[in-house]
Amino acid sequence: MKRLLLFISLALLLTSCQKDDLDFDSKADDKLIYPDVDLQFSTWERLDSLTYLSFSDIHFFNENVGIISGFAGKVYITKDAGKTWHTVETHKQMTFHCVYALNENTFFAARLGLYKSTNGGDTWKTCNFPEETTIFDLWFKDYENGFLASGSATYRTTDGGDNWSKVSNVRASNLQFTSEDIGYFTYGTTAISWGSSNSLPSSGDIYRTINGGKTWGKMGLKVKEINSLSFINDKIGYFTTIDDAFYKTSDGGESCNLIDNKTMHIYDLFFVNENQGYLCSGKGISITFNGGSSFREEYLVQGNNSIYKFDFPSPTIGYAIGHRGLIIKRI
Repeated sequence: MKRLLLFISLALLLTSCQKDDLDFDSKADDKLIYPDVDLQFSTWERLDSLTYLSFSDIHFFNENVGIISGFAGKVYITKDAGKTWHTVETHKQMTFHCVYALNENTFFAARLGLYKSTNGGDTWKTCNFPEETTIFDLWFKDYENGFLASGSATYRTTDGGDNWSKVSNVRASNLQFTSEDIGYFTYGTTAISWGSSNSLPSSGDIYRTINGGKTWGKMGLKVKEINSLSFINDKIGYFTTIDDAFYKTSDGGESCNLIDNKTMHIYDLFFVNENQGYLCSGKGISITFNGGSSFREEYLVQGNNSIYKFDFPSPTIGYAIGHRGLIIKRI
């Protein structure tokens, strides 16, 4: 009897996996998120410093409207492509882990609790999410549907961030949607040490949804913890791991191929097609025209400063932040 039950369970699991694969294959599209884009080498300019303290996060709604998280509850909002910034005191005594610009007037900031402004940052209300839970990241698929990563789970909203429900028992990173139903995030762990991360116990994987984020499935990759991810359509994506390995997947994360082992740590990644994309290393931002086999520096940090996060509201316009109030823009 036990053998029969085990056989039935395995058969149901296999049928479920096969169904997910069939659903993915029937829904996945080869169409690029950014079609007809041909990147050219360009430069970055340094914007006026807002502070001498470091920033924690950046997000742009479009090429003009964006938000940066500063120190001790401060956020900075621009509506003119970074020419001027409005300093906003949220009166929350914390440095936010993440911020998000949903439109020209609606902004989010989160760490211990989730806060929302619908009037350009003038006032902030607390959303219905436990304030004692640390929030590490925040993404929105559209004006109503969004996701956040807390210390031990991933949550989804369908009402613009006012209420949230759990959709995964792991903490998402690098979440992104490639179409209405298909999306991805990464999850992984690495042992803590003061030495090199290359020899530390580490594991990472890609999670995929085929129903708009209601449920997520683990792909089963055998790689180290993933620190950056960028898909160009429903099937093809690029990612890097904590040991500076650079990978490509062509089947929605079900398998991957090693492209190269980089000699620099990669904090952020953004690709627009199979040949062209950007990476952010601690010492600068680089562009590739050959699928990541090699990169050419567009911006090199001077002195002992560093860049650790960028955001591209369009394929050719990007903003990046770093230590000591560094803000740069691709022109």
